[in-house]
Amino acid sequence: MIIPVSFTLFGEDVAFSPGRAESLSSAVANSVVAFEADHNGSDGRPPWSVHVTGVARTLADESKPMGFRLSSEIITGWRAGP
Repeated sequence: MIIPVSFTLFGEDVAFSPGRAESLSSAVANSVVAFEADHNGSDGRPPWSVHVTGVARTLADESKPMGFRLSSEIITGWRAGP
């Protein structure tokens, strides 16, 4: 299943939320997930891509939808550039 999510960095880890869908958040919690972010370079910067695979650990913040954290220990990626 591929799900678009909002994400940010949490230290060197990736933090993301699948939104307010409680059943989806329950399925993600403590499961192995794959995360990918890309940028095509249309703004004049070189294109890049980052891939993270790991166990989604719950971030506790009751004021927001359930969020998760992926460790930066397993990151692969590439950046095209000059």
